[in-house]
Amino acid sequence: MNARSNLLQPAPVAPTSRSAFTLVEMLVVISIIGILAAILLPAVTSVLRSAREAALKAEVQSLSEGIERYQSKFGDYPPDFMNWNIVERHYRKILPDIAASELQLLKTMCWNASTNTYDPTAMDRAEALVWALGGYSSDPQYPFTGVGGPLALLTGATDPTNPAQYHYNIDRLNGMVELDPQKLSLRKLDDSAPVSVSNRITTTDDVSGGDLFPVYRAREDSAPYVYFDSRTYSSIETPSDPNTINGFGTTVEGDRDVVRPVMSDSVNPNPQMSGTTYGSYANAATAFLFMNDRTFQVLSPGLDGRYGAVASGGPAASDNFPAYWLYPSGQLVYAIPGAGSPADLKDSRVQRYNITSAYSDVTTDTFEKDNLASFTQSSFDNDLPSQ
Repeated sequence: MNARSNLLQPAPVAPTSRSAFTLVEMLVVISIIGILAAILLPAVTSVLRSAREAALKAEVQSLSEGIERYQSKFGDYPPDFMNWNIVERHYRKILPDIAASELQLLKTMCWNASTNTYDPTAMDRAEALVWALGGYSSDPQYPFTGVGGPLALLTGATDPTNPAQYHYNIDRLNGMVELDPQKLSLRKLDDSAPVSVSNRITTTDDVSGGDLFPVYRAREDSAPYVYFDSRTYSSIETPSDPNTINGFGTTVEGDRDVVRPVMSDSVNPNPQMSGTTYGSYANAATAFLFMNDRTFQVLSPGLDGRYGAVASGGPAASDNFPAYWLYPSGQLVYAIPGAGSPADLKDSRVQRYNITSAYSDVTTDTFEKDNLASFTQSSFDNDLPSQ
């Protein structure tokens, strides 16, 4: 190559080099990421909470619609099994051809043999929901034990009057709503052994292991959905014991969890009185109108899976009066027999579901605030009136 061609070649350019981020630059980037996270995290958390809450509300709505379909089909709302007379009247009304053996079997399953009395907890308020919505057999005489009914007789059973010779039927027909089988509290069979009295489909929500009535939960570690029938909102089985007034109680991860039907802020213009006072727990529970006072209530324990810890109390520490919440105010009231007016039932220490001032051992997030119901717009705390 001649000298002229050499002159035409571009001069070589020294390669540029870029060192790594400096410490200052990295700190700036980290600071920006931290600021963005601080801004976005609450928003993301709020969106996720709203989505989970919306899913729970949708399921409550679905269960409620199932109850309405039940009423449309049979002309009566299902009982919550608080009172046997109402249960028996209901089935004789909606299933006029039902065999006497069906009602007797159900009564046996709900009877306390040691006291010879009806046990309103044998089929509790959560189990009654599944019992009604899961569907009955199309057999007019055998709606409970016929094909597709809630109870299935074990193969080889010799005594169809004995509840121990039945198990829960996982192939129920004519349901009012599609229940996710994964959310039912069913105890799995041992597939390696034949089906028998000791290896049958029962439920996990009863420690005795012989319960044939499952409950329905949003998740396994949650309290179940609960159903209350308006005919028995204030029904009481044992007048001397306030804890037998209608309600639902269970244990969730070792903690007691309870709920009663929810009252409204509206005073009942025609409460039941005994002279100048209410005179009984049940009468005092009529001081305020219940929510959905002519139909039913379906309740969900909300995002934390807990209903709460307050089932009874009163102005004095030793009081044991049934406790109720008023919606939407979040006021706590007690069914005090000796009271003479609705104002006498209110706990002035409790406002907007804030129970810590009245119950020092109970935290504010253990009751009602995140619960939902068939009558709420969203959760109880979101429905609180503006201050």
